[in-house]
Amino acid sequence: MEKVVGIIGASGLIGSELAKAFANLGMRVVRISRSKRGECDQEWRLLGEGCLEGVNILINLAGEPIDQRWTKKNRAKFHASRVELTRKLNRWIQALPAQDRPSLWLNASAVGIYGDRGTEQLDESASIGKGYLAELCSAWEGAAHG
Repeated sequence: MEKVVGIIGASGLIGSELAKAFANLGMRVVRISRSKRGECDQEWRLLGEGCLEGVNILINLAGEPIDQRWTKKNRAKFHASRVELTRKLNRWIQALPAQDRPSLWLNASAVGIYGDRGTEQLDESASIGKGYLAELCSAWEGAAHG
């Protein structure tokens, strides 16, 4: 049976390389996007409730780039593209019959969860930091866990 990998954020730097790698392994790659794409050699689906049907592995790399001014409007975009989208994905997965859900879901996060700790050495067991990015990343990870 063919494995289907769904990648949200497949047009980005990491997503495009992952798509190539999975395709090279003989898996069918479905790129999922907010906007319609027309690359003829690639399979694209519009992001929406039915976009996860038939997906065995889901990788969510979506997120509005944060290398811009952190205005109130942009912070709302950062939140919507990470936290709100991840909540939707969680709901959509739960709405599928158990046997049709992706068997693996990888959801992006960011080192921003640790906050600015100067030269302190950190690993994944470190506590959540303070500040805007730490709060955003914490909410983002929480959305993936329901």
